[in-house]
Amino acid sequence: MTYAGTLTVLRSEWAMSATAAGSISSSFQLGYAVSLVPFSVVADRVGARRVFQWSLAASALAALAFAMFARSYVSGLLLYTLIAISQGGL
Repeated sequence: MTYAGTLTVLRSEWAMSATAAGSISSSFQLGYAVSLVPFSVVADRVGARRVFQWSLAASALAALAFAMFARSYVSGLLLYTLIAISQGGL
């Protein structure tokens, strides 16, 4: 959740408008909400513990990728959405 805390710095570094900055945050909310349905279906089939463990690992990798590779609006949008999608199993 550090995106909101670093938003003022990222807006200037990535030359984003307020709309662009808000779209990254919105993509997180939408990606998370959409991922809940498939994760719940998979949890019913393979077990909640396995889904939780895989989602935890995927979330950690996605967060690391965001920290290492998010250098612009587009890369930030894609990677932050990936974090949200991977957190649906948590």
